[in-house]
Amino acid sequence: RFLVSGPYITMPVGTWRAQVSLSFDDDVSHRRFRIDWGGVETYASHEFCPGRSGRFDITLEHHWAESSPAELRIVVLEGVFHGHLLFEGAVISRL
Repeated sequence: RFLVSGPYITMPVGTWRAQVSLSFDDDVSHRRFRIDWGGVETYASHEFCPGRSGRFDITLEHHWAESSPAELRIVVLEGVFHGHLLFEGAVISRL
């Protein structure tokens, strides 16, 4: 159920923000999703149901106590037989 994962680029120590842009069509807009941002084992998460079709921006922050790989995951939490989710990218910035 992982739709997007990566990029596993090593992040320096510090707090980093990920602003994720996603679009959903009507067929998947009533399904539950989760976005994870951070390290492979410790990360910030946000569960949501879009509730309507359209474009959404979701922001998460995670603090790296030591340099380690970053992972951004988009996970669908329930079965889906058809529909479209478009990952429009993520902007990563240091806080």
